[in-house]
Amino acid sequence: MPTGFFGKILLIDLNANKIDTINPPEKTYRKYLGGIGLGVHLLYKLQPAGIDPLGKENHLGFFPGFFTGTSVPFSGRFMVVGKSPLTLGWGDANGGGQFGPELRRAGWDGLIIRGSAEEPIKIVIRDDDVEIQSAREIWGLGISDTESKLKKELGDNKFQVAAIGPAGEKKSLISGIVNDGGRIAARSGLGAVMGSKKIKAIAVRGKKRIPLADEKKYRKIRQKYFKKTPVGKKEIEMRDPKVRFWLLRKFLPVLRLLKIEPKGATDALYVYTYKKWGTSFYTPVAIFLGNAPIKNFKGNLKDFPLPKQQKLDGDRVISFETRKYACRSCPIACGGEIHLESKEFPEYSVEKEHRPEYETLSLFGSNILNDNLDSIFKINQLCNQAGLDTISTATVVAFAMECWEQGLISKKDTNGIELEWGNHRATVELVKMIIERKELGDVLADGVFLAAQKIGNGAEAFAMHVGGQEIPAHDPRVEKTLALSYELDATPGRHNKGNVFFAKASKIHKVIPSYIKKQGKKHGLYRAHNYFLQFFNSCGICEFGPWMGIMPLKEYITAFTGWNDFTMEELFLIGERIHTLRHLFTLREGINPLRYWKLPERIRSHLPQLDQWKIEYLQECDWDVETTIPSENCAKRLELEQELKECLKYTRDVEA
Repeated sequence: MPTGFFGKILLIDLNANKIDTINPPEKTYRKYLGGIGLGVHLLYKLQPAGIDPLGKENHLGFFPGFFTGTSVPFSGRFMVVGKSPLTLGWGDANGGGQFGPELRRAGWDGLIIRGSAEEPIKIVIRDDDVEIQSAREIWGLGISDTESKLKKELGDNKFQVAAIGPAGEKKSLISGIVNDGGRIAARSGLGAVMGSKKIKAIAVRGKKRIPLADEKKYRKIRQKYFKKTPVGKKEIEMRDPKVRFWLLRKFLPVLRLLKIEPKGATDALYVYTYKKWGTSFYTPVAIFLGNAPIKNFKGNLKDFPLPKQQKLDGDRVISFETRKYACRSCPIACGGEIHLESKEFPEYSVEKEHRPEYETLSLFGSNILNDNLDSIFKINQLCNQAGLDTISTATVVAFAMECWEQGLISKKDTNGIELEWGNHRATVELVKMIIERKELGDVLADGVFLAAQKIGNGAEAFAMHVGGQEIPAHDPRVEKTLALSYELDATPGRHNKGNVFFAKASKIHKVIPSYIKKQGKKHGLYRAHNYFLQFFNSCGICEFGPWMGIMPLKEYITAFTGWNDFTMEELFLIGERIHTLRHLFTLREGINPLRYWKLPERIRSHLPQLDQWKIEYLQECDWDVETTIPSENCAKRLELEQELKECLKYTRDVEA
């Protein structure tokens, strides 16, 4: 009997209408754990290279983390994986809420779907009982209606549902997969992959417990963690909360960027902040720092001055909040639901919806010069119910506004909508057009890269993407190490794949300094954080978890599995292995990031050292500085010799 995992992956083949089980050996779990690790290992093994990401051969995977479904704090996350139709390389998206834990509690360490259905279907999982059923009656519905109708039909409100909205059904390349009424695994365009397979929803109900090697030991470790950190306290006691709160809100991000650590920067402050505001607290701070984009990454504070910034403040956002909520096993509860009855714009009223977070607030705010919070709430609701990635959607809106400004599109393209900067009414209407794929919305629904190609006449200069993936609200001209992730990670243009700023916040440099020193003087901390995040994604841990206090990760693994020789070095090695295999997947698709993935010139021109950083980084990784192919020694150290051999069959066109 395995401990710490079930040893079962559910495999559904829609082409053959067959349901099967994969049983990975224990050594596979030791190498990859769960989540993204199992996902990239199995997809690399099962899926051939060069397939159409919207075709029948593409695999779509749902992988809860190794800790997901247990009471490990912050362990409610899961990963969706597949070949990205946006970048044509490796694709992954992180989701939270209740779906991942429920899938794990049904007795499955993961779910892989291959093939495509002829008619709309839904997949219903009750522990070991799995059925493929017609979904004609819910095809075309928004997310909340889909969930409520499914739960009523199944006669159990405890079913957890992951679904696509109308955007995914129409195979919009900026669509995601949604659970909990509006929690989106948003990036990489994987909602379009699910739509191409004609899968409307996956409903899961699980009643099993994950077997642990030493449950008593695990509970002691967990209790000790809660005693030593502030996460378990209902009230955070601070000597002078007003002063410390003011410091955190206004100056802590600045001081962190300057590498100054004030005494008030405690774990309790992070807990207090995320409990109260979630990430919405950061919006005005990021705008002030220049980290949040303004006017499609070409503006400055003169374009979006302080009075406008204050309208997007976290205090205003939570004033509409009706309740807090948490992902399963999370002691923080950073999420919130809002209710809005707009007097100025009654058509923007929102009865019940998830509170928008930083990315949505800034990208539909400062990035398009919009300070109307009511409209951002409405846009967030539209995107959540349609299943659209708000980062990508806001970026295509900013792109369209700049095209309008430059005279590349006009009223005849927009059905009479005037796309001036800051026109929030026009933004709402344009988002509706994107959801429905009508007129200009049809052009924008597949992201800025393809939209720029279709519009032409120099529109490519206004498309803020890397490798087809729209850039998030973290400017690499400020958070400079992000430039490496944006251009070199297997999923380009993503802010949560390696970042020195985040590394210091999550205290990686305190967890294992000796390991970081071994990684090289220049980019050791950046690389360690990258590997740490991949480990976290394999465990199902929220990225913000370690911000609240150092977590006993090695101890959890030992208690779960009985692997008493598990070390922190092995933890980072797992992360590096996952990071490298994701890269091999993209290389196997014929994509050399050095050739194909570049930041937009308006950003890259401010980073003259980036090419040198990339060479240094590749050397430290032991990857070729022209092809980016890992060396044989690197592959041997990571036990990826066979995977490298497979990759080399397809890399004839990868040379720089």
